[in-house]
Amino acid sequence: MMHLDHSWGIEPATVDAAAEKEPMSADTVSQVRAAEPPQRPNSGSRAAGLEQLVKDNLDFVWRLARHLGLPEADADDVAQRVMIVASNRFDDIEPGKERAFLYRTTLFIGQKVRRSWGKGREVLTEELPDEAAPHPQPDELLDKRRAYADLHRVLQRMPENLRTALVLYELEGWTLAEIAAAQGIPQFTVASRVRRARKHFLRTSMSLKQQLKGNLP
Repeated sequence: MMHLDHSWGIEPATVDAAAEKEPMSADTVSQVRAAEPPQRPNSGSRAAGLEQLVKDNLDFVWRLARHLGLPEADADDVAQRVMIVASNRFDDIEPGKERAFLYRTTLFIGQKVRRSWGKGREVLTEELPDEAAPHPQPDELLDKRRAYADLHRVLQRMPENLRTALVLYELEGWTLAEIAAAQGIPQFTVASRVRRARKHFLRTSMSLKQQLKGNLP
């Protein structure tokens, strides 16, 4: 797999770490449980499965919401709403395809949130997530936060179909087949989008670097 340009000083794994928040799972599980439909005879197994779904995927949903351009507070809200939807439709989710369901739901809810902003609200945000490292050095923390902000700027300048393909493939580690199944499109279309997204990413990052250095007006 050809990875992104790491000249920003950040690796995909570091992006995931930089985008992590303090765990929300306890509160979110409580909210999800409160929204559950009446328990079925197999209630114990269902509750355990739902709790595991939240535990395994909450951070993924939150990161995806952030990559869609949502500020941290909105990403929190979207992540919780997605998990409530997953609770209500838990029995309809095909085993092994949980993340595909969560991806589609996050995309749908995230787009609704962005549309609700109206034209007066700026999509790009300088708000940065909390650093997950236990005791990072000030300079190291600042460099990582700047790198994540730069990555976020570049991603937000990409068309949404290219951005989601790049995020899922390069940052989340999905295969082309998994992305194709989640989006309901041919695998060769996903491969084409990833190639185009890489070119767009490199071109945009170079332009942004020049602007940040003051080489362009």
